[in-house]
Amino acid sequence: MAQPVRALRGYQRVALSEETRKVKFELMPSDLAIWNDRNEFAVEATKVSVWMSPDSTHGSEASLKVQP
Repeated sequence: MAQPVRALRGYQRVALSEETRKVKFELMPSDLAIWNDRNEFAVEATKVSVWMSPDSTHGSEASLKVQP
């Protein structure tokens, strides 16, 4: 099934001046679920890119494999 190129999940706003900070967030299985071709809202095996960014056009990417 066709999915959006990007979707906002696990959103947090972190205000920084010139310091660095470690940030932790969790993605739940429902955050990675999609409506499949059997009309079920389910997690399916796929590769997902996770972005940490100040906006929708910049940022750092990390990839992960989803295994249901």
